[in-house]
Amino acid sequence: MHAPVLWNIRCGDSLLGVADLQALEAGIPDDAYRPLGTDDRAHARQVRARNAREARMDLFSHGFVTAPLADLAAHMRQVAAMPDRTVEQVHAKSAAYRRVITQDAYCRLLLACDVWTAAFVQPFTPDGPALTTAAVQEALTHGALSDPRQGAFVTLARDERAFFHWSLEFPDAAAAGRFDVILGNPPFMGGLRISGVAGEAYRRWLEAALAPFGGTADLCAAFFRRAFALLRPGGRLGMIATNTIGQGDTCESGLKVIMAQGGRIAFARRFVRWPGQASVEVNLVVIEAPRATPPHPPARGGDWGGSPARGRDWGGGGDGGALLDDCPVAAISSRLDAEPDGEPARLRQNDGKAFQGDIVRGIGFVLEAAEAEALLARDPRNADCLFPYLNGEDLNTHPAQQPGRWVICFHDWDLARAQQCPDLLRIVAERVKPERERLRGPGDARNRAAWWQFGAYRAGMRRAIAPLRRVLARSRISEMHALVFVPKGWIYNEQLVVFAFDDDYHFALLQSGVHEAWARRQASSLRTDLRYTPTDCFATFPFPPAEYAAPPPRTPPPAGVERGGI
Repeated sequence: MHAPVLWNIRCGDSLLGVADLQALEAGIPDDAYRPLGTDDRAHARQVRARNAREARMDLFSHGFVTAPLADLAAHMRQVAAMPDRTVEQVHAKSAAYRRVITQDAYCRLLLACDVWTAAFVQPFTPDGPALTTAAVQEALTHGALSDPRQGAFVTLARDERAFFHWSLEFPDAAAAGRFDVILGNPPFMGGLRISGVAGEAYRRWLEAALAPFGGTADLCAAFFRRAFALLRPGGRLGMIATNTIGQGDTCESGLKVIMAQGGRIAFARRFVRWPGQASVEVNLVVIEAPRATPPHPPARGGDWGGSPARGRDWGGGGDGGALLDDCPVAAISSRLDAEPDGEPARLRQNDGKAFQGDIVRGIGFVLEAAEAEALLARDPRNADCLFPYLNGEDLNTHPAQQPGRWVICFHDWDLARAQQCPDLLRIVAERVKPERERLRGPGDARNRAAWWQFGAYRAGMRRAIAPLRRVLARSRISEMHALVFVPKGWIYNEQLVVFAFDDDYHFALLQSGVHEAWARRQASSLRTDLRYTPTDCFATFPFPPAEYAAPPPRTPPPAGVERGGI
């Protein structure tokens, strides 16, 4: 005997799928056709143009997609009302649920949702499936796809990636205006790891479906966004969050967007130590959706989850007040503090004065000191492309902030010029080129072609520090806010921030408690460490007015006094 289907338990990727059936009526958006990696870009453009033509043809009449939802919701409510106290009743309830999800209307909607979602993960090759809005309309009209390649790809993508369409999984909740309460413990994953773990197509989906979502935003922010979009007016979500949920890109992609859409953080407890074996801290956050909807639905702009009302003037806000770390406060900001919500602007006056170090992109460039010294002794020309290599660990742990290794750097030279240092080029060809040739991520075509160059060579930084005697540097990730002068002419690793200053005034100012407090508010954190980024911590920092004031006019010396002396 088959085990009964549990009608009220669902399984799938809650981020990947159609949350609101109205998205189908708008057709597949252009974002699905952004080429990645090895995609055929010309073919992607052709498919995108075809889809745009189809989307303009109004293939769906108003309500064509959403009309069956009410009928499905009624059937699902009937299933929910059935008793399930005995084994026989459980089996009967499971059978009733199977009848609902095998109805023709349900199957057509399911296939259409699968096609719509699969379009975001399809590869673009001349003989590929080329899913467009017409395929969505075909699924709704006929319940099948005429192109077997399309059908095979959609089935494969659905099964491998576990599409989850909220409106179909819970049609009764969708018809009733979404959910009253959502509780969750979403996975944490740094934004730079998402593509490597889930693939570039998954990253493309997140950036399109949850726009704005980008940078180093943690995956946790995406779950907050999706959960908030599924709340009914006045509903609440309570979720466990990474400690960066109120910081940097994670805040910009998560809580800040939610609050702009009318959400109110009613409760937050910060930096709670996880009770298990993992040495991590988490934040506990409760968010309330606005209690009323605006007179007109918000403009469509990337969030296809049926997001709650935007703005905060439509009767939302609950009973006022909030609880932050068990203390009553007037309100909690997107940064999870009691300060007014707002973001500092980048100041043009600060441009070109703070930089992340070079991104080498290949451990084969890096040499131990003994090998570097032998190469310098063998050929004096090697000194043009062989430098001490300073990283964050050296800066934080070496008593004299001395680099422990050396690195080969061919600057922005072409290959012919790099051949002037044959010993060094031979090392890079043997240790770096094979690794570069295996790269297939976005932008890696340049890394494969220019295999002898760094992944990111900071030419702008070099121009800024060229007139200086020395430079200021600090580790990008460090528990302590500590800056130090280091010699100009070294290669600075990507884990360093380099400031184009060589004077004591700027050292004292940037090392001050004022700048540290600013940096800790603007930066994200890694465990208890401060993650200092030039764009968030330096570019927004308001220096004292004298920093931007024009220099006073020079007064000529009194008559009879020579310049430069008394």
